Amino acid sequence: MLARPADALPGVGVAASSSVGLVNDNQPVFNVLASAELAGVHVGGLFWRRVSDQRTYLHGLLMKDVSPIPMIKVLPGIGLASNPGGQVGPIASLGAAFHPFLLPVAVEVSAGAALFSGQTLLPYSAGVKLSLFPLTAFNFRYRGFGGDARTGAPGSLAGIGGPEVGVEIGI
Repeated sequence: MLARPADALPGVGVAASSSVGLVNDNQPVFNVLASAELAGVHVGGLFWRRVSDQRTYLHGLLMKDVSPIPMIKVLPGIGLASNPGGQVGPIASLGAAFHPFLLPVAVEVSAGAALFSGQTLLPYSAGVKLSLFPLTAFNFRYRGFGGDARTGAPGSLAGIGGPEVGVEIGI
């Protein structure tokens, strides 16, 4: 079964997921992902929040699947991101995924680079999706944030990361 038919075959798809997790300092995090696809063009967004101190990260991306191979996606993208200080800056990203047709497991990775007033934030994630029910998948991923030394200041996300578990629903 497939989590979403659009994962393995290009076409039209819509998905939303929510995850919870713990970052490396044992603080809980919550996030929401949403995406839509039409003919290989993806629009997506991420809302990520560390619950204890309300540090929030947002990004919105426009991506294009450039892989000629079905079941494999290579998604370069550009967009805007917002850091915990409320600064907005450009982001470039690259995602890749392997969604075997008619198998319940998929592997996904992504990395990005956002620029805020001369400082970089480098969001990344890697994980697997397990689809036990039609149009539904359980997500298991590691999400983290890197960046230059200046972004390690209080309130920054640089150096924060940890495992997440969530559920995705999509068509």
